[in-house]
Amino acid sequence: MKRVLLVFLVIGIIVGLGWGYFTFKKHQIAKEVENQLESRMDRQFTVTDIQSSKDESGSYYYVTVKMEGVKKPFTFQQEKEAIGNLYKYEVIEALWDRQYAKQIKEIIQSHPFNVRDIEGTVDIDRKNPINIKNVPRIQEVRTKYGKEAMVDTIIINLSDNHPLDAKQQARENEKVFYLLEDLRAHSMNSKLFLEVIYKDDQQTYRVAINNKNQDIYYKAEDMKKALIKTQEQVKKTYKED
Repeated sequence: MKRVLLVFLVIGIIVGLGWGYFTFKKHQIAKEVENQLESRMDRQFTVTDIQSSKDESGSYYYVTVKMEGVKKPFTFQQEKEAIGNLYKYEVIEALWDRQYAKQIKEIIQSHPFNVRDIEGTVDIDRKNPINIKNVPRIQEVRTKYGKEAMVDTIIINLSDNHPLDAKQQARENEKVFYLLEDLRAHSMNSKLFLEVIYKDDQQTYRVAINNKNQDIYYKAEDMKKALIKTQEQVKKTYKED
């Protein structure tokens, strides 16, 4: 009996020491992450959770951090051996994505589309490092570094059928063209990938503007060039329904 109790006691001590070490390690990691982020941005950061994960590709930490002045926390993945060397734009890139998604939604809501969902992401062509000390908004980054540094990807899924009537098709061309004009007004036309996808993939407007593909859309009628399906293909889609 005493031997059994001794075994349980030893196991309890080992488990307790292991838990204590992990708690200490989490505290070290939290301070390491907070110090790195606060050295880059004039904000206070608080790590609220750290989870450990391991798979065939390696060992990782999933770190959740709260940023001063931002309600929703951020969670990012980092290799365990690289926790002391966070990606230069860690957290602020996620903040920029949130700001961009909100801006894109506001722009599209001002246009007469029956939208099912919107995906919007922005990447930055960083030939020169971006000063993030004052935590600039994504709109400020675009203004300061120029639209040429920005890569805009916008995918709009509609709940509408693509019309077969010629007059209604012309109206759809106008709607997409005016949206493109609006994006131009917001300096989102240097490196732009835009898709407007109709119900059940009946038809898609695909606009790709970059260094290799120049902007060729000068009037509403030009949006026909962005259609990826022929009229016959769209009709077959209707027949299949």
